Amino acid sequence: MAVTGRKTQRRSRTKKSEEQLEKEQTTTQDAIDVTAQSDVATSPDSADSKQENDKETTKSTDTVARVETLKPDQVDSIEDREEQIAKRAELENIVIEHSQSFTIIGKALREIQEKKLHQIEDPNKRWDVYVDETFGIVKSRAYQLIAGTVLYEVLEDNLKGDYSLPKSDTQLRPLYSLVKGWRKATAKNDVEEKERIEQLIVKHYKDSIDVANQEGKELTESIVREVVRASQQKEVQARSFSTEDIGAVVEITKVEGNDNLRGQKGNYGIITGVNNFSVSIETAIGEYDTIPQQCVRKMPADKVYQQETNEKIKSHISRLKTIYDAIQSSEDKDKRLANYIVGMTASYQGTKKTELNHKLLKTIEDYFEIKDDPQQPQ
Repeated sequence: MAVTGRKTQRRSRTKKSEEQLEKEQTTTQDAIDVTAQSDVATSPDSADSKQENDKETTKSTDTVARVETLKPDQVDSIEDREEQIAKRAELENIVIEHSQSFTIIGKALREIQEKKLHQIEDPNKRWDVYVDETFGIVKSRAYQLIAGTVLYEVLEDNLKGDYSLPKSDTQLRPLYSLVKGWRKATAKNDVEEKERIEQLIVKHYKDSIDVANQEGKELTESIVREVVRASQQKEVQARSFSTEDIGAVVEITKVEGNDNLRGQKGNYGIITGVNNFSVSIETAIGEYDTIPQQCVRKMPADKVYQQETNEKIKSHISRLKTIYDAIQSSEDKDKRLANYIVGMTASYQGTKKTELNHKLLKTIEDYFEIKDDPQQPQ
């Protein structure tokens, strides 16, 4: 019975195949008849037109084939893809046609890179390969043009006074290192850091022009480089400490590689000793020796309000230290919350006399029966 069933199935499939073949033959014959009629209706002079139609058909077929191979994550839709390709072509023409204007070229390259337009067809297309194949330039040159454009735009927006804008990106090359930080701050929407970098760019550029004018020369890359180098040396000297800084307030800015300072980044301390390359500091939760100088930042004290701020920080550190010592000497086993509050209020935000901070610290002082309550910063 099983064998008979298989034979019946084979006959059924064979019959269906024969019917399908007859339909295909009929369809093919109809297509041939239509083509023959079309050939009879057309004149011999239309051969060229037929070839052009064949080419267009081939192009359309190729386009369809390419569209069918697109992955959904490459582009949202065919329309978006076509718009991106058109935009990229427009930007590429700008780069080619304006070979003498670094700002126009850099702006176009920057948009292509940021929007990843060079990866429309191939998501794995490398930037260096794209700029080499399309414009015949190396990756480093493309980055130079982009960086030069960023610097030019910063100067254009912030440069004041009788100062001319740069004529070439080579004049700005010593400032390229600042562009990376500027773009990172822009991406993170870090307004304070972005403004700091912009002010530094403007300062270096203005100082360079002043030097060039004093020497009666045109602004060159070497002049800008010397100005930047001199500024960096002054900054290093300003960061170094001497015995005159004992008692000054510092902020802990770096804790990497220093297990003793773990969890204290942003906290404040007072310098108690200075060595050639390190300092000793006292914080609210302990004393630390041989801290590398690059891990702390001396608080400015040039102006009256800065001096007043430092005194408030010192008073706050003294109060926190008293509380912390009382917590450690107490027999109470549940000290975690108190320690956490002390650590939380040890940063600059904690120096501000907010109602919440004052209540938290006052509660701890009352709990551990701390009688002395140093004057709070106002």
